[in-house]
Amino acid sequence: MSREGILKISSSKGKCLGTGFVIDKDEKGVFIATCGHVVETCGTENILVDEQEASVIKNYYDEGLDIAILYLSKVKINPLDVIYDTQSKKVEVEGFTYFGKDIKKEGMINIGAKYNVEIERGNQRIKIIRLTSKEKITSGYSGSPVISENTGMVVGMVIVEAREKYTNYAISSKHLLKAFFLRS
Repeated sequence: MSREGILKISSSKGKCLGTGFVIDKDEKGVFIATCGHVVETCGTENILVDEQEASVIKNYYDEGLDIAILYLSKVKINPLDVIYDTQSKKVEVEGFTYFGKDIKKEGMINIGAKYNVEIERGNQRIKIIRLTSKEKITSGYSGSPVISENTGMVVGMVIVEAREKYTNYAISSKHLLKAFFLRS
């Protein structure tokens, strides 16, 4: 299940862990989607992607959208396909988490997805996906792609761990696509 385009987000200055994934590429490097709160926690000036310095192209966190776009130069990785989908009832998540003092990359399958959930943040209505699994999706998974088990395409991105035991939330790929294309 391990996909090359799913990358570890960390900080050069301290303990911070998240996940990101390649959303596009150009001739000089790759664009990576992750959570805005991961970038805030790691520090804009200290962000690392797979232990390499990355640039923050745009962080929408202060605008109420938990999405950030990073750029990693001198890397050639194919992007994951992203599609706006509200039909995939089973999804999978792959990301990074702590394993004692170590960090592991792990996937989870057979996660239930409930679409058409909206939250209001300021004057925005944000489409999110409720994820229900038999395992706990922990904080290092923030920024992990939510992948349809039917199509293999990204339908969202993990953003928050809920208070309920095995429930998490993901932001819809609709917002990911919009954030990426409006990044400049």
